[in-house]
Amino acid sequence: MCSSERWKEDLYNEVFQSRLEYLGKRKGKDPSFDLGVMEKILDAEYRKQDLAWSGKSPIQEITEAATIAAYEHFKAQWSGK
Repeated sequence: MCSSERWKEDLYNEVFQSRLEYLGKRKGKDPSFDLGVMEKILDAEYRKQDLAWSGKSPIQEITEAATIAAYEHFKAQWSGK
């Protein structure tokens, strides 16, 4: 990867990891946070990603993609898939 494009990968990885940490902490501390709530949050992230599809900055697009990927990953681990 070109070094001028490396920031994109770094941002994606940073957002992905931070979202996983957030979800893990929330699951451990919030008894109302269950798989149903997790799915609602994920649905909201997908809707947010679909809004204003033109005009988003690369940072916004990368952040949204990494967030959704982290939520999907967490959900799959939680549900045992």
